[in-house]
Amino acid sequence: MLTRMSPLVVLAALACGGEESVTGPAEPPAPEEPPPTNVAACAVNQELGPGQKCSLSGGAEFEVRSDGTACLGGSICAGTGITVSGFSASRIAGTDRWRINSV
Repeated sequence: MLTRMSPLVVLAALACGGEESVTGPAEPPAPEEPPPTNVAACAVNQELGPGQKCSLSGGAEFEVRSDGTACLGGSICAGTGITVSGFSASRIAGTDRWRINSV
């Protein structure tokens, strides 16, 4: 005759020396961090095209977007030129490329 045991009794028996162990649900894997990117420093007369970027001292980045606009620090964006605190870059006429004028 089979006897039905409470699930708690089964878990307690297994935890106290039974051959099998019961564990809770697996923890989700930690999210993968993107690999660190080494962005070259911006330099005067440097030209950048869509998808390219360079870094300024202090950590800000200048990036040319796929539509030909450019952004400084991710928040100052323009279509023809950016000048902020000694940094200056301008779009090269007729292209989606930008030139660093001063850093």
